[in-house]
Amino acid sequence: MALRLTTATGRRKAGAAPKPGLSIARREERYGWLFASPWIIGFVLFTAGPMIASFYLSFTEYSIASPPRWVGTANYEKALGGGDPLFWPSLGRTFL
Repeated sequence: MALRLTTATGRRKAGAAPKPGLSIARREERYGWLFASPWIIGFVLFTAGPMIASFYLSFTEYSIASPPRWVGTANYEKALGGGDPLFWPSLGRTFL
């Protein structure tokens, strides 16, 4: 005779051992992460990574032939303070 773990309503009896394996909700969560992982990896590699790198490089003086040299906010001071005559016209054309 088999041991019944549930009552007539389908609920487990108090003290009954849980079934081995993952619950349905946990299994669905794993499948969700599995199906979303290509998008997440692509976002990190092709969007977030370059955004973080360009933010860092905006605080450096950089050329391809030499390693970046930290200059802090000097690039922003030059652009916004009038040291670069092409910045404001370029920004206006961008918004236009």
